[in-house]
Amino acid sequence: MAVAIITGRQSPAVEKRARDLGIAHCYQGQENKRIPFEDLLSKVKLSLPEIAYAGDDLPDLPIMKKVGLSIAVAN
Repeated sequence: MAVAIITGRQSPAVEKRARDLGIAHCYQGQENKRIPFEDLLSKVKLSLPEIAYAGDDLPDLPIMKKVGLSIAVAN
């Protein structure tokens, strides 16, 4: 299983937390999340139905419409 973070924000705390959790794929400062998502797909070799994606804002919708399981968090 591969875990990744794709976020529009830039934070040293997120980078440290990803490292502490062993999350190798951490994309920060991403306004267009489709670009890092496509890069991630080429690295992890998963098909779209095999992917779960959790998002909380409008930039997440294009990816959420493509993947096998979409999760919208309350905020």
